[in-house]
Amino acid sequence: LRTSEERFRILNEHAPDAIFLYDYKKDFIIDANKNAELLFGCSREELIKKGFVYFYAQQQPDERPVEDSVYDNIKRAMAGEMLTFERIIRNMNQQLIHCEVRLVKMPSLKGNILRVSYLDITKRKAAEKLILKTVIDTEEKERKKIAGNLHDDIGPQLAGLNMYVSTLSRKLKDTEFESSQMCIRDRPTNDLDLETVEWLEYYLSNFDNTVLVVSHDRHFLDSICTHIVDI
Repeated sequence: LRTSEERFRILNEHAPDAIFLYDYKKDFIIDANKNAELLFGCSREELIKKGFVYFYAQQQPDERPVEDSVYDNIKRAMAGEMLTFERIIRNMNQQLIHCEVRLVKMPSLKGNILRVSYLDITKRKAAEKLILKTVIDTEEKERKKIAGNLHDDIGPQLAGLNMYVSTLSRKLKDTEFESSQMCIRDRPTNDLDLETVEWLEYYLSNFDNTVLVVSHDRHFLDSICTHIVDI
């Protein structure tokens, strides 16, 4: 038994993670390795005294209240589930560190010991964020490029349709239709901000009579139209 305990201690001390042994029944940290001292920025004695929750930032990746998620995770781990999740800690040097946390129930006579490990993934999360931003920026540039090409391709058709709409508008003035019976709009969302576009969508959707719209804004058309003709 002593040999096993010593082997376990050596493995913990040389592991790259910050590792704790936690007694669930007593709500007490039994031990912590050297990397735990380095990650949390304080001595083993202070770690044992303060406990995990003291170092948790108020805003966590799971967006749950800290106390609730800690209790639920420990309860699941004690039931035999091997858990991996993320936590943001604020160490004694006031550094915010994004960690991957693993909870494993340890085999023991008491049956109430958890091995809790923290791995610093701050750099990995920053890299993921940068990759995501790059993907979004690339997609936005591609979208603008496609929109520009599309505009060049259908520009002549739109110009012709615009002439048709203008002619139709003039003829309607000479007919029995009054201006209140038909609303004609040519590319109405051009140069409008989002709030104004939303107001226009609401107004046209609630217009009692016919609305004729020429636009390349597909979302706008889907929001207000009952019939669409593609050119």
